Amino acid sequence: GMNAAIQEDERSLLGLGFAQPIDRVEDVVPGLIEDGLTWFPELGFLVARDVDSAWVLERIRGEAQPGVAIPDGGLLVREVDPGGPAARAGLRPMNLFGDDVQLARIDVKDIVVGVGSTRVSDRATLLAALEAVPEGEAVRLLVARAGGEVKLVLDPASGAGPRPGCTPRCRRLLRGRGVG
Repeated sequence: GMNAAIQEDERSLLGLGFAQPIDRVEDVVPGLIEDGLTWFPELGFLVARDVDSAWVLERIRGEAQPGVAIPDGGLLVREVDPGGPAARAGLRPMNLFGDDVQLARIDVKDIVVGVGSTRVSDRATLLAALEAVPEGEAVRLLVARAGGEVKLVLDPASGAGPRPGCTPRCRRLLRGRGVG
């Protein structure tokens, strides 16, 4: 893997570090060396944290009308970018009515339960499934909605593009260390 830390000033680190799995590093570094760019699909939606999704699913399961199936797992769609691929595909975010999340009424619209043929139950499996989709290819989401499941197709090319990721100096340093 690869580790990184945030430098607070010239002599100290902020105390915040990041680690990337070697599989991710091997996917990204060649593009950084070649042209200083890497591809990040902009799908235009955010999901709730695993613990929040589980808590809300449990809560709505207890409040559900008879006959309305609530999935055992999945991730709540928290936000959808109005102009993004997710909105164009019809993905709908949850609504929170009230200031205190413990007491608020939560209107759950969509719960992501799959990407392609892979079922997802947490953010790690969601990210792994999204990373497995080839660059530029449509992302097929399976979404629990109103007691059933809906298939949505998101076109990442409509909101994606190359992003600067490595300066020429960075590429020279990587090459000098035998990477790429």
